[in-house]
Amino acid sequence: PGEHKEKAAKKLFACHYLTVTK
Repeated sequence: PGEHKEKAAKKLFACHYLTVTK
């Protein structure tokens, strides 16, 4: 579960980063 949580967090961070830089 920990690994999945980390992956989800990274994906969410990437999405947020793209939204901010857009």
